[in-house]
Amino acid sequence: MSSVIVGGEGAPGLGSRLVLGVGLGACGGLALGLAQAVAWSLLGALSDYLELDAWAQRVNDRDRSAPRAPVVELRAGLVAASVMLVVFGAAAWVLMPSLFHIANPAFARSFAVLLFVGLGGGALVGGFVLARLLRPLVARIDERLGLPWPASPALRYALFVVVPVAALLPAYLVINAVELGTFALFFWILVVLVGEGLVGLVCLPWLVEGERRLSLAVAPVLVLVGAGAASLVMNGSEDASRWAREHRALGPSAALTSKATDFDRDGFSSMFGGGDCAAFDASISPKAQDIPGNGIDEDCSGEDASKAAAVEALELFYGEYEAPEGQGRPNVLFVIVDAIRFDTTGIGGAADSPTPYLDEAAEDSLVFTQAYSQSSATILSIPSMLSGRDPSMAEWARSSRIDLGDSEQTLGKRLDALGYQTGLVAVSYFNRHMKRILAEFEFTSVLEAASEEEMAAPAGAYVTGQAGALVVESIRYIERAAASKDPWFLTLYVVDPHSEYLEHGFGHGRFGDEPKQRYAGEISNVDASMGSLIHYLKHSGQWDNTIFVFLADHGEEFGEHGGVKHAQTCYVESVHVPLIVHVPGIEGRRVDAPVGLLDVAPTILEVIGNTDDARKLDGQSLLLPALAPQRAPEDRVIPCSVISQRPTQGNFFRRAARTEDGVLIHNVIAGHYEYYDRSADPGEQTDIHAKSEADPELERLQGWLSSTLSGNLPSNLLTD
Repeated sequence: MSSVIVGGEGAPGLGSRLVLGVGLGACGGLALGLAQAVAWSLLGALSDYLELDAWAQRVNDRDRSAPRAPVVELRAGLVAASVMLVVFGAAAWVLMPSLFHIANPAFARSFAVLLFVGLGGGALVGGFVLARLLRPLVARIDERLGLPWPASPALRYALFVVVPVAALLPAYLVINAVELGTFALFFWILVVLVGEGLVGLVCLPWLVEGERRLSLAVAPVLVLVGAGAASLVMNGSEDASRWAREHRALGPSAALTSKATDFDRDGFSSMFGGGDCAAFDASISPKAQDIPGNGIDEDCSGEDASKAAAVEALELFYGEYEAPEGQGRPNVLFVIVDAIRFDTTGIGGAADSPTPYLDEAAEDSLVFTQAYSQSSATILSIPSMLSGRDPSMAEWARSSRIDLGDSEQTLGKRLDALGYQTGLVAVSYFNRHMKRILAEFEFTSVLEAASEEEMAAPAGAYVTGQAGALVVESIRYIERAAASKDPWFLTLYVVDPHSEYLEHGFGHGRFGDEPKQRYAGEISNVDASMGSLIHYLKHSGQWDNTIFVFLADHGEEFGEHGGVKHAQTCYVESVHVPLIVHVPGIEGRRVDAPVGLLDVAPTILEVIGNTDDARKLDGQSLLLPALAPQRAPEDRVIPCSVISQRPTQGNFFRRAARTEDGVLIHNVIAGHYEYYDRSADPGEQTDIHAKSEADPELERLQGWLSSTLSGNLPSNLLTD
């Protein structure tokens, strides 16, 4: 039934959207209606206590013989408020740009608060003064002409409420929905309330007492029918469930109804695509660990887990690398750039390459053309690459968000123990969400916003537009570290070109103004900064004794599978990234074997001569596929994991097992699989899972996914 309603593959069909809209709208409307009933009861009691109805009648009295002072005062106040609102807006518009030039972001924020408080207070005082000054003029107009006032309540409501809100609020929501985040819900509720008010004023005269009683009887039935139909569709189709959560109009209703039907409070509903197979047992849910062979399906996967076969261990190290004679232990520069797809770089075949400096560095480096991130979310990808762990096999700790558990070791701690000077230069994302990793470096420099572009960027941990400043800070660290006899290890995290895509001048005009073109301009800006860093290493004589790693933590979506940005899927556009590794003494070449970013940690350990330290490494040295491809497995599986990070995203946990020829994607909560033949379908557009159920390769990948879900990642969904 659900497949008929949904209407095939991809986005849900029109019938499915109608059912979802009606069902979720009914549930959300019922909850909103109950809240309104309570609010209106309280407001009614307050109105009776303050005699607001009598006041409203006095200030709107059309009888010229009645006292006119209340009428005049209200009209003068409305005119004064309108004037002061315009003055306040104009003053803010003129003064706010000056904040962009304040170098100290904390002072700029404090000054902005003081500015708005001052302007608001001034507007309030000015409004009172102006209202008093206008009263004689308004009284004279009322005496001669009579103040115009619509007789119809619906017309008054439309003029003074609906028109201003309709003109301003929707445009504001569309422009700022990303920045507002969960607060956008309150603005959407305001739009609904305004529309309800207009409909109520128009329809109220026709609602006689009998019809009200009929409405009260029919409404619950409609809600139950709508909820049941919507739940059927969402439980039967992952596409419909995802569309309902992501669609702006339905998202709040979907979240509200799912939370209301989470009866055992385990974070999952048994309805509306929530995936809970035991509505009243909190120990059974999609995030629970399934105990093999006990006859209970704890994780709601549809079957009890069987004892998984052991995953064949990879050969960790090449073992034959010899450093150039006369050089000590090499330095290590590990550059992580946010959200760059492989196919948008020169080494990835981009026609108008935005990365000429990285292309130049690639000439004497190892270039891995099939490198894949272990997550499309930074919060999993960076810990994975720095620890060499598969996210689904690692231990995670949780405070406000997840971070690596205490039992996991990153390169910062490992190299510090080996006598390296360790440093990390990054944006404030590390301060907020990767404190455990930050603590393992001896020196850290975390930059906040400092320029007009950065102040204009969306608020939050991602501060874009700082590639140049981060590179300058990195060079300062390298200069200080180079003065010591000990080798240095520096991790540099550049958040650009994370959305929103800003104009930086360098390279922007060459690519255009469409989102993907602005994205290319951002990459061009990062490349220019990387060029400065690479040229510094070469001119200072350190390049030939430095392991240089350049990679992106994940890719970026531009509608290939219906999504944008990143952090929700494991499709190729989200995880295929550039990986350039310069190793002293090894000539540059392109390597086409599939590798993962979790391979970087064992590579660095091997090149610095520490192959004994192989504790908890899930990757293998990149020197194996580069220098001894016959020893690297031809059918190696590259993992991917991504989880929901905010309640507004809904519950999801997606994993992927990727090989050179195919990729199996598992939506763990929904119990849904997708399988793509990468040799015939490199864009991963045609799901052939239903046609390949007896395929031995498919069975191997399913077993691999089951065997490698050994960490505690499923219990860390819905981080705040």
